[in-house]
Amino acid sequence: MALTQGEYCPTVCPVCEAPGGGFVPCLRTRGPLEIRRCRVCSHLILSVWPPRSSDCPDEFGGIDLDAYIQSMEPERRRGAKTIFTMLRKWKPSAGEFFDVGASFGWLVEEGVNSGWKGSGVDPSAKAVAEAQRRGLDVMLGFFPRDAPLGKKWDVVTITDVVEHLEDPRGIIRDVRERLKEDGILVVQSPDVTGLLHRTAALLSAVTLGRMNGPLARLWQVQFPYPHLHGFTRRNACRMLEACGFEVLDAVAQPIISGNMAKRAGYTRSSGGLDLVSWVYGLGIGILNAVSALTGRQDLFLVIARRRDG
Repeated sequence: MALTQGEYCPTVCPVCEAPGGGFVPCLRTRGPLEIRRCRVCSHLILSVWPPRSSDCPDEFGGIDLDAYIQSMEPERRRGAKTIFTMLRKWKPSAGEFFDVGASFGWLVEEGVNSGWKGSGVDPSAKAVAEAQRRGLDVMLGFFPRDAPLGKKWDVVTITDVVEHLEDPRGIIRDVRERLKEDGILVVQSPDVTGLLHRTAALLSAVTLGRMNGPLARLWQVQFPYPHLHGFTRRNACRMLEACGFEVLDAVAQPIISGNMAKRAGYTRSSGGLDLVSWVYGLGIGILNAVSALTGRQDLFLVIARRRDG
């Protein structure tokens, strides 16, 4: 089985466009795992992560698919319903939308149920096959290369995607070109200023990297496509504005609102929930409750409108 060491070194910061040499180490742990910070805007990137198999490029290869769906589907559907509820303020009449990174099609399906005409694209053959089995218009591939040529939409959604991309600015600019006039972009991503992320980073730091499991899990280093970027709500808005968008709304949300133990344990090959999963789930539940009270939640949702001129 081939193993590949993960390394990422952008030429410029995607938020402030400072030269890539401006990233300095801020956290190194065993594994190896290294997170760097932009000197100018404090944006975080994952610069080094442990070797992993390169023989299974599908995002959902090597995990218990049933356990993943059970743990994630309710969460993703709740998030999708929130998005379409919020969109009514700026798009009272449902139109056409496109979901970048549509995965199993849960957001597309919720949009269709809300009266929209929806489609999407995703690079996972397993996820796309399941979405298509349910009759959804989700195609295999990448955006914008495999999106319908010349097509423009009223809304484009990118949820839990930009943090995985080598060039998040590039895809934001590509989306802008595929939106109609007055079109809306919806971006959702984890927030590294959230309580879960801060706690995981602190745990890794004070144990000198001996307990970096929660941090590695949040950055998804064990998957084919880890998080390369650690955004904050503020920096995400800054990036969108630099790419020709007007931010209409930006809200914090819980990164997990249910299925705590299942979310903690779905990567285990057995698919069962062992004691570690339940303990992690309990800890996540407590931190989630505290984050809601303090406003330090670990997910943000930004709605932005294409700005012309």
